Amino acid sequence: MELKEYKARVIDKKIDTYLKIFGAVLIEGPKWCGKTRTSRFHSQSQFFLANPKGNFNNKRIAEMDPDLVLDGSTPRLIDEWQEAPAIWDAVRGRVDRNPTAHPAAPSVVAIVTNRQITISAIPYIIIYIRAVTL
Repeated sequence: MELKEYKARVIDKKIDTYLKIFGAVLIEGPKWCGKTRTSRFHSQSQFFLANPKGNFNNKRIAEMDPDLVLDGSTPRLIDEWQEAPAIWDAVRGRVDRNPTAHPAAPSVVAIVTNRQITISAIPYIIIYIRAVTL
């Protein structure tokens, strides 16, 4: 996705590589460190679970049918996926069902805030950006 004034990050090449190899990437880190902006740069479509529009309708949709969240142009950003944990299995299942599509059509860029995943078939990248004041 084209983002105005996106500043290239050191991590961008790694995200591109991981998407081509694995089909999905988990990006985690503290609040306001650039996870969503970086993920939007690498995605063709987005689904925001924490969107208050429609009384958090996206979260309800994800809880009813996690596979529906994955429908859209790929790679697809699923922001705050931890709000509906079944999405994790849906992402893993989608990638596992179509392993040859990884280089041509990565499945997902999934991001999470302030939560650590220790066991995973999906590679994860931790982004920490330290604020600097002048």
